[in-house]
Amino acid sequence: MADWRDGHGRRHRKALAADRRVAERILASLIRERDLAAAGLGAEEAPPCSVPALAAEYLQDLRMRVVPAHAAEAARILRSLPRALQAPDAAQLAPAAVLAHLRARVAAGASNRTANRDAITLRACLAWAVRTGLLRTNPLAALRLLPAVSRRCRRPLTELECRALLQAAEGEDRANPSRPQAPFWRAMLETGARRGELAALRWADVDLELGVLHLPAWATKGRLARDLPIQGELVLRLRVLRALDGGAGLVFRSPRGRALDQRNTNRRLRRLLKRAGIAQVTPAGSVDVHALRHTCATRLARAGVDLECTRRILGHADPRITAAVYTHLHTADLAAALQRVPALPT
Repeated sequence: MADWRDGHGRRHRKALAADRRVAERILASLIRERDLAAAGLGAEEAPPCSVPALAAEYLQDLRMRVVPAHAAEAARILRSLPRALQAPDAAQLAPAAVLAHLRARVAAGASNRTANRDAITLRACLAWAVRTGLLRTNPLAALRLLPAVSRRCRRPLTELECRALLQAAEGEDRANPSRPQAPFWRAMLETGARRGELAALRWADVDLELGVLHLPAWATKGRLARDLPIQGELVLRLRVLRALDGGAGLVFRSPRGRALDQRNTNRRLRRLLKRAGIAQVTPAGSVDVHALRHTCATRLARAGVDLECTRRILGHADPRITAAVYTHLHTADLAAALQRVPALPT
């Protein structure tokens, strides 16, 4: 808490920061501005400060305010910024350079939302620097983000691509047999579960005798538990995994036996797509981990599974989402459906 009077003699008492050292710096900046204004000297220019230096101070304060996952994601984004944005003087950071970075991210396959996250994190860091007196102004305050409506469209894998992806995963398992990963990708394609739902699945939630995965409510997006039937090859692969684990702990883990991480899962999928010869970005859309869920919904529709069953498998509250967003049927699928209709008499 800080207690001070402004240039008009009005008293202020408020919390400036969670960290005492940061709060003292903010208070010193406020008093300096007040005294300079009273002496008619105007505002004092802040000394040059690089973006990495600001980021280090910002993250130290951020870790005391937000959950660890939020702070870790901000740290990852700020560390991964290209050299063009690591300006020696953050006050001279050009919005045009940030926009060029966003365009490059989208061209590489990122969605507008993902690219905007880089700019939002950097802008938040600079806004914090202004509040603490490290910067006079935020050079990115007026930066306009990329429109969210033009974010990328996901596309489902074809049957040949599904087979190629699983073969690539099995090839990697043969090269690194410590912890098979192909069962996870098969489960994504066959069950339509979300990545986080499978990542949280434990052996206590798996019934291989009945062939059912019990997804707990706390791990699902809608906070509603649901059961997913499994069969055939996936059951056999899970039996092998259970023998390795002894039937305890998480079902799907990384090659090193750790919990699945979203960033690492995306990176492994990109490697598998390259190995399988599958283009990640095409005019029809892009392929990421969530696109495998779209693939499952589309395969169910092509197999003639009714919309209500598909909705319950995917865990959607509204069947319109299942039909409009997750089911991708093309002209060939419609033609095949029409061929099943009896011909009219001539």
